[in-house]
Amino acid sequence: FRRTPYSFSSGGPGGGIFRSTDGGTTWTKMSKGLPSGDVGRIAIAMSPVDPKTIYASVEAKESGLYVSTDGGLSWQRRYVGGAVDIRPFYFSRIVCDPKDKNVIYKHGVGLYRSDDGGMTFGTVASSAHSDHHAVWIDPANTEHLLIGTDGGVYESLDKGRSVRFFGNIPIGQFYHVTTDDQQPYKVYGGLQDNSSWFGPSRKPGGIGNGDWQLVGGGDGFHVVVDRGNPDIVFWESQGGNIVRTNTKTGQSKTVAPKPDDGSMKLRYNWNSPIVRGTKAGVVYVGSQYVHRSTDLGESWKRISPDLTTNDSTKLSQEESGGLTVDNSSAENHCTVFTIAESPRSESIIWAGTDDGNLQVTTDGGASWSNVTPNVPGLPKATWVSCVEPSSHADATCFVTFDGHMTGDMTTYVYMTTDMGATWKPLSAPYLKGYAHVVRQDPRRSSSLYLGTESGLYISNDNGQSWTHFRNKLPMVAVRDLAVQSREEELVVATHGRGLYIIDNLDVLRSFDPKSQTEDLSIVPPRPVQRTFGVGGSRWYGGDADYVGEDKSLAPRVWYILKDKHMRGNFVLRLKDSAGKVLRTIPASTRKGLNVIDLPISRTAPISPRSKVGGAFGTLSGPILDEGTYTLEFDRGGQISSVPVTIVSDTTLGFSIEEMHQQKMLMRDLHAMYEDLAVTTYRVQSAIDTLAARTSTDASVRDSLVALNATLVNTRPGMMGLTGEEQLREVISGLYGEVNGYLGRPGDTQLTLAAKLAERVKSAKQRGEQLVQGIITESREQSEAYLRTSR
Repeated sequence: FRRTPYSFSSGGPGGGIFRSTDGGTTWTKMSKGLPSGDVGRIAIAMSPVDPKTIYASVEAKESGLYVSTDGGLSWQRRYVGGAVDIRPFYFSRIVCDPKDKNVIYKHGVGLYRSDDGGMTFGTVASSAHSDHHAVWIDPANTEHLLIGTDGGVYESLDKGRSVRFFGNIPIGQFYHVTTDDQQPYKVYGGLQDNSSWFGPSRKPGGIGNGDWQLVGGGDGFHVVVDRGNPDIVFWESQGGNIVRTNTKTGQSKTVAPKPDDGSMKLRYNWNSPIVRGTKAGVVYVGSQYVHRSTDLGESWKRISPDLTTNDSTKLSQEESGGLTVDNSSAENHCTVFTIAESPRSESIIWAGTDDGNLQVTTDGGASWSNVTPNVPGLPKATWVSCVEPSSHADATCFVTFDGHMTGDMTTYVYMTTDMGATWKPLSAPYLKGYAHVVRQDPRRSSSLYLGTESGLYISNDNGQSWTHFRNKLPMVAVRDLAVQSREEELVVATHGRGLYIIDNLDVLRSFDPKSQTEDLSIVPPRPVQRTFGVGGSRWYGGDADYVGEDKSLAPRVWYILKDKHMRGNFVLRLKDSAGKVLRTIPASTRKGLNVIDLPISRTAPISPRSKVGGAFGTLSGPILDEGTYTLEFDRGGQISSVPVTIVSDTTLGFSIEEMHQQKMLMRDLHAMYEDLAVTTYRVQSAIDTLAARTSTDASVRDSLVALNATLVNTRPGMMGLTGEEQLREVISGLYGEVNGYLGRPGDTQLTLAAKLAERVKSAKQRGEQLVQGIITESREQSEAYLRTSR
């Protein structure tokens, strides 16, 4: 079998089945009953029940299933048909049943089972994804199968009559990824043999499989959304089958460019580029030419000559295949593979081809220059995998090349600052994997993101040095990258582990350990929205569905320590404008980049004490008001600080007055609850004091006990769920209701709060009368004790 970027040939005179009887020292070619002439791929399986029974799927001029019953000395062709002769160079695995020598499974577009020793085959696991490559048969229960296909892993408990899909294995193979600007933004991408999709970048409770929407079938590659209408999506299947879909109406239209003189043949790559321009409605597509549409694909203009080498020796795909002719478009060659319009000028367009030409136009396609000869150290005909015009300078562009199809695994990444006249290599010996994609950060020109076959690399110095990003990202092929500028996020398309989103690009831009000179560097915090965020969770569906992690709702503060903090405590203090400490937070002391979740609520109120639980509404404090606060870093007495700004969440739809009413009621309830806590503590202290005395006035103690029973729940019950509600429980419940909604409180809540305030005031007066002469500490001292002892 021989495969090149533009052809493959299966079969040759040296193929066959060989047998060794001395542990592999010598081999004898078997021929009796086997096909003569050229032979291609062969799969062999020996029955565990009877080692003399051997099955072989043989690719030949007439492919077939052959069976030997004498240990391979002689063979008989038992079957010819779809189970063995559809793409035999690709599907060739046979698996024998561990208990019945006549039962075998053959992999192919479907999964085929024979129960009569290969004489006939039937299709099983028909509801599974096509293209079967693996099956495991449980040796203890041969009804139990695990099946691997291009769509994932399935399980059957009835020999393949029915299957269930394992939807919790994140192994998607993405080719490309793009994003839109919706709120939250959506992510679009195409999967190897698993169609084209889009889904949300975030969702309360996490992103599940069901949150993704199918756009189109086939092998998925580029999926791009129009800049003017997020309902309009372009997608493709292999070989340039380009479609425009309105995701709102579900209507789809084939819009691929056609030969414009009725005779030319357009050559589309297996993975043809579809690229949106900087303006709405503008789309580029690549064949051997660059095509541009300004009306969403309704019409196309060819804006380039043939940009490839047009090498006739690489254009014989119709003859490709060898023994089995196969022209799926995977070997289409001499095609444009990557296109990019400059973010700064629609007249500047770069294009790269799979046969090694790098072309650029500065006049919208009227003329093109092949700048490949200017690239130093690049072998001829190396595939151009990505072009990335700079968003910071017209003449700057970044390019990656991929030579792995010819055995060259070098990481090729280059930069030009003069429209391709000269090029600077940005690769380094420690970079691993051939290069798929490079992106320049749209906000900081010196920050670059590089995707290779071995993962993601980040540079903050224009490619002079690179850091291998490994934070929860496995060492996997990174095929594409998309920067979502508004959210400061990088979407990573991997070929084998699905999609990842890296938050806080502003932090990554700030982190350069080699240039770290300060003991402590604090990344300026973003403005923090005054919100609880959108709550959410998923129902109890078990573990069968994969759920992608949602973005943390917690405001975060990042800082960098030059060295690990060793001496003294390291804490963070959040202070208001008057310098009052609102929260104290322990800090991470490790060297390098650190992050803390910043609480933007006050501490929970002190709570009335009871031996019975049940006051769950007051477990958190009220959210802080809008304004500027100070976050103080105290490293063993060394003080650094940064401002933290809290702003209104305008997406909530509340007016300033409505939010003000909520804040005022929360302050009242917070104070009311703490006032009740002090009263309760003093009443209970008086009860305990009287209990320790030898002679007491029983009526006073009874009055104190009776008062305490109106302040807090005193009836024991499982988890505090007794149904008894006293002042503590009622105020706590109302507090929780109002604290969870940042808009105007309801009239019933306002009325109840006013009545509760009167009851708390009355209880305070009655309590102070009863405790007089029994306890000596003042009310202020009682409050101070409660604050320090909680």
